[in-house]
Amino acid sequence: MVATRAMGLCLIVVALLINAAAAATSYSNHTVGGDAGWFFNSTTNMTSADYKAWAANQTFNLGDYLMVISVPLTIEGTQYYFSDADDGEQCLHGMAFEIKVNHGLGLPPSLNQPPPPPYVPPPEPADQAQTPPITVVTSPRSGGMRTSANFCWLLLVLVLVSFLA
Repeated sequence: MVATRAMGLCLIVVALLINAAAAATSYSNHTVGGDAGWFFNSTTNMTSADYKAWAANQTFNLGDYLMVISVPLTIEGTQYYFSDADDGEQCLHGMAFEIKVNHGLGLPPSLNQPPPPPYVPPPEPADQAQTPPITVVTSPRSGGMRTSANFCWLLLVLVLVSFLA
């Protein structure tokens, strides 16, 4: 009788170990609220499930998904989820829960992305010395009024020479 009881206890321990090992070898989808889902009855101001109790009975690991809007769990540690609908009224009536995300298998390759590069501020405006030179257009030295005046003098000289000759 004692041997049977010890054998039964060993089987239970082995079953629990196998169950724990199986949980750590795969990723899980967690339907928030279980079969009751993530719903709020605005007439009775009640949720469809006790979300805090539901979350307390779950084991969450990196790479698992919360099935409300298919949220991947990508950060280890404590996380908080709540409904902010109706200016937070739903949250006040129980549509909120806290979870602790364990490392588990770590992130799967599909979610394990390298961090974004560090922020680099845009370059400062160029110095005046680096701007292209400005071309200033000037009139030629022999142009403008001076050329007209020279032509007038030439014409006057020709008239005088022809008059004197």
